[in-house]
Amino acid sequence: MLDHRPSSRSPLGDAAGRLPTSATHHGPQGILALYNAAMYIIVIGWLYVTVLMALTETSVVAGILSLTFYGLLPTALLLWLFGGPTRRRRAATRMASNASDASSETGGGANDHPPQDR
Repeated sequence: MLDHRPSSRSPLGDAAGRLPTSATHHGPQGILALYNAAMYIIVIGWLYVTVLMALTETSVVAGILSLTFYGLLPTALLLWLFGGPTRRRRAATRMASNASDASSETGGGANDHPPQDR
């Protein structure tokens, strides 16, 4: 028999606020991925609304200005502001990997200081 009940499996969690098990198994990275997915869904929805607003303007110039000032600029600002922690985390990870690569190339140990003039 077919089950016609709606599925409660949402990638963003259920109505009680519990995260799906796939997000909790991957730790903080899985939770951040879900947060980013929700942010992009909101951005796509907002751009859809502003494109429809721009299409209903009386002139092409007004439509372009509406799309720019109601859609593109606020969206770019939102993504830049809320993407800051992700950019900082990515830069810290990159610096840590570069530091570990540099220490593995030198071999580490007591002779990792540059020679000094006396």
